[in-house]
Amino acid sequence: MKQTKLDNGLRIVSHFMPARNSVSLGLWVSVGGRYEKEEESGISHFIEHIVFKGTKKRTCTQIKQAIEGVGGNLNAFTGEEFTTFLTKIPYRYFRRGLDVLSDMVLEPLLKEEDIQREKIVICEEIKMYLDLPMHYVHFLLSQLLWPNHPLGRFLAGSIESVQKIDKEKILQYHKRHYFPQNIVIAAAGNIEHKDIVEQCQEVFSNLQNKDKESFLPALDEQKKSQFNFFSKQTAQSHLCLGFPSFPRSHPQRYVLKILDIILGANMSSRLYQEVREKRGLAYEIGSQTQEFQDSGLFSISAGVENKNLEGTLKVIKDELERIKEEVAEEEEIERAKEFFRGQLLLGLESTNNYMLAMGEELSSLDRLFSPEEILKQIDRIDSRDLKEVSRQIFKREKLNLAVIGDIQEKSIERIKTNLF
Repeated sequence: MKQTKLDNGLRIVSHFMPARNSVSLGLWVSVGGRYEKEEESGISHFIEHIVFKGTKKRTCTQIKQAIEGVGGNLNAFTGEEFTTFLTKIPYRYFRRGLDVLSDMVLEPLLKEEDIQREKIVICEEIKMYLDLPMHYVHFLLSQLLWPNHPLGRFLAGSIESVQKIDKEKILQYHKRHYFPQNIVIAAAGNIEHKDIVEQCQEVFSNLQNKDKESFLPALDEQKKSQFNFFSKQTAQSHLCLGFPSFPRSHPQRYVLKILDIILGANMSSRLYQEVREKRGLAYEIGSQTQEFQDSGLFSISAGVENKNLEGTLKVIKDELERIKEEVAEEEEIERAKEFFRGQLLLGLESTNNYMLAMGEELSSLDRLFSPEEILKQIDRIDSRDLKEVSRQIFKREKLNLAVIGDIQEKSIERIKTNLF
């Protein structure tokens, strides 16, 4: 991996993979949902959509044809702390990919009819997620963890906030956040770093910097368990249980990742075995971690028959208590480590995955961790680390539970009183 910073602050990171026929290129902007004021909610995501509709040089169709016409693909996504525009393209067309991404991101046309049409599209997207309990329950959990905070809001915004977005608001938000010091260019594939830097200098060197805006800190002020039960006529109850956890830069972040693998990240995990294989309570059951610059989340989610909700929560609670109290066997720990190693190394065979890993680390932490550095941290983890971290994270007073389903009031009271 090689890095360069241009005179105007724009950062470039690349990894040369000479055996590949492709280059994956990402333009990362350090702005996302948590930078938005309440009245701007959803505007980062809206900009991600609207830049595809045309620029001063290309129509919407020409943008797509420029990439797809040579066999490439074009995409974008919005997170809480960054917005990413990406393409995978045959390596000999790298300059075309860079030109298209920079054109979209820096020179969007923002036609009024496109803005109005995209409002309709995004409002339909919001309605779709509201109708999908397995997705919506994660949003309800976020509201518990980060109340009255941007991290607790839906990334696409609300129907009301999206309807208020107009061209002037887009221009002002774009002006505040889309500048060189806030941008990372990440590339992985069959192209040398010096060639990337040379072409980026041609495209971006005339851009001027601005002062970077800060975001509202995410403070952990939770003192007791919190619950959000959303009553809805469904065949299943969808649950999401979560605890505040480590930020991205925390020294024990990789201990938590191994803990996640042991508990619920794959089919060999404790929760999958206990909930699905042994008891047949759920089809989907798993855990995951989320990291931000100053906060984090460890969550467990499942979809179960309504009558099995309490039983499933009891199994989850027992497994969390067990991992806090009992020392994990060395064989289980080594199996989890080997899963992590394999997933990391297999994932980095892909130019796209390599680009995503570099771009995310550099745009959020302003530093990079090589695969070798990460694997050294994994190698050092032992049973004491796992026990210590599980006791730090899985505290009763830090528990948050969101459930969507046809839940009876008596069941809610039993869950609050007896289970947690």
